[in-house]
Amino acid sequence: MLGGVIGTVLGWLGYHAGLRTDVADATGSIHAKIGDLKNKIGTTGDTRSSDTVMGSLSTGIKSWQNVVFTPTNTTGNITITSVNPEKCIVLFHGGGSRYAEGINYAYAIMPWLIELTATNINFGIPSGQYGTHSVTVIEFY
Repeated sequence: MLGGVIGTVLGWLGYHAGLRTDVADATGSIHAKIGDLKNKIGTTGDTRSSDTVMGSLSTGIKSWQNVVFTPTNTTGNITITSVNPEKCIVLFHGGGSRYAEGINYAYAIMPWLIELTATNINFGIPSGQYGTHSVTVIEFY
C-alpha cells in the first residue's frame, strides 16, 4: 500500500513539476514556467532588442541625432531622420558674440521649438541672431 501512495505522489509531482527537459512555456509544468520566466528576465548581456527585462535596462535611448544649421530668417525648418515625436526631447545649442568698444562680448542665442514632427523641426530665433547653431534630438523607447 505504501508503494502505491509513493508512486501516486511521484506521478503527481512528475506531472505538475515537470522534467528538466520541458520546453519553456508559460502554460506548462512548473519547470516549463520557470524556464519561460528565466527567458523573460534575460541576462546582463541582453540588448534592448532582446525584449527581456535585463535588455530593457541596458539603455532608455533609442536614437539620437545632431544637426548643425545656420538660420537665415526668424523661423526655419530642419529635416531629421524619422522619430516618434511623443518620445523625444529637443535640445538647441547656440551662441554668438558682438564686438564693441574693443571688447568681444559672448552671449547665448537660443532658438526655440515651434513644432516637432516625425521628420521636421520647426523653430524660431530672435531677429538678426543667425549664427551657426545645432540641435540634438534624443528619442527614447
